[in-house]
Amino acid sequence: IGDVLKSIDDKISNNNRINAELESMAKTIYDYWFTQFDFPDENGKPYKSSGGKMVWNEELKREIPEGWEVVNLESFINVVRGVSYSSNEVSADPKEDYVPLLKSNNLQNGRLILDDIIYVPKANVADNQYLSNNSVFVTMSSGSTEHVGKTALIPFDTEYCYGAFCSKIEIKPEFRCFISCFFLSDYFKRLIRTIVIGTSIKNISNEHLTNNLIAIPTNTDSYIINSFEKLINPLFDKQAEIIKENQQLAS
Repeated sequence: IGDVLKSIDDKISNNNRINAELESMAKTIYDYWFTQFDFPDENGKPYKSSGGKMVWNEELKREIPEGWEVVNLESFINVVRGVSYSSNEVSADPKEDYVPLLKSNNLQNGRLILDDIIYVPKANVADNQYLSNNSVFVTMSSGSTEHVGKTALIPFDTEYCYGAFCSKIEIKPEFRCFISCFFLSDYFKRLIRTIVIGTSIKNISNEHLTNNLIAIPTNTDSYIINSFEKLINPLFDKQAEIIKENQQLAS
């Protein structure tokens, strides 16, 4: 029995390492393409490094590729705040007509930790308050400023809802990878850290998510966005498979 349990634990640990590497790959590619602007041009060469024309953008206070524009994230996302409940409605164990709820402490090191789960009445939960595919889970408020703004990719539909101190960022499916990688990026983490430290607050609002500006090709159907989605989607899909496998192994 000990050998069997150890092999399961080893498999889960190995899966977690694979998932971390997959996310690191996606973030690195995103950084090259959309932060350093070395996406492959029509000839397959890195755009900026190969002399692609850059123009100054006053909104971002930096150069962006010619033919790109700066847009507000609210065009691509919808933010859904979490479930409200009272302490006398919480159950520590599953029960009929109750659903599992995740809190901010279930988000650690960029992934969901499915321990210490509580259950709340299903009647409290709206249909759009379950963590679902094409979304990012984010901590909006916490007793510690270090936890505010932490994010995790949600690559498939789940049975889990989430508490009022968290939000779900719904993303247009055609921009699933592009926008998800923005919220997983070190740039976004630094941005939120600046907001939190600069104002001494321990929470962020929907506007702190939707009002972010990003540079994007003027033609959003361009080969750049499409190529990025085709490249990164398999990585996200593989992450989903691994997370589901880990849930089965843990069970």
